[in-house]
Amino acid sequence: MLSSKICTTVDFEQDFYLPLVTQIGETKRYHRKQWEFVVMAQALRERGCLEPGKRGLGFAVGKEPLPALFARYGCAVTATDQPPDDHAREHWGGTMLAEGIESIRKPAVCDDATFDRLVDFCPADMNAIPPAFYGYYDFLWSSCAFEHIGGIERGLDFVVTSLHCLKPGGWAIHTTEYNLSSNDHTLDTSTLCLYRRRDIDALMQRLHALKHHLVPVSYQRGPHAYDWYVDTPPYKAEPVLHFRCGGFSATSLLLIIRKGTR
Repeated sequence: MLSSKICTTVDFEQDFYLPLVTQIGETKRYHRKQWEFVVMAQALRERGCLEPGKRGLGFAVGKEPLPALFARYGCAVTATDQPPDDHAREHWGGTMLAEGIESIRKPAVCDDATFDRLVDFCPADMNAIPPAFYGYYDFLWSSCAFEHIGGIERGLDFVVTSLHCLKPGGWAIHTTEYNLSSNDHTLDTSTLCLYRRRDIDALMQRLHALKHHLVPVSYQRGPHAYDWYVDTPPYKAEPVLHFRCGGFSATSLLLIIRKGTR
């Protein structure tokens, strides 16, 4: 089973990768964003979450294919993104944010009848999760979102608070941007931060104290040339597993968390 881990080339060569890429309507390319969607889906599938009757909650879904993909598997999905009056929309514009149910419809991923039956859209602020979501879902996810909601601590607070939305034993799957360069200095602004190993260690301790479990994280870079190539702006279409940002080298990090059963 997949563990929590940084993006590495070896994942692109696994048997699960190409079938899931096809299911999300893409062709295989060595890019960390595609990797995020595929490994998040695989992590949930391995843990029995992508089955008919399961309920999933997505945060900051933007235009990603995951709500449609999970509906394809028979899951009832609540997809969310920033409320229309959120000032952060001035930063993101209208190209990346979900503006409603039609903006996340993906007929090539999930047929319209199934999508209409299983997917709902609801505006939601990740810093003020609606209590109506609490205790209702079998799994939840966010794809490189919580590093944008106000700084390192706010992002970690979101990860912990979002677990209230899960049933006991439910699964939370997140990706975020990880600092490969330093465990001391990092980028920490209101609109973007890069998490360090020390931040993830602090998150693990918080989760453990609350009887939740973060699946152990592998920070090991692979042996392939792509695992050591760091792209710089303007970024390429591929390969982009690692990138330069704010003076640091960074990559995507997958976090797999199980809510405590008590």
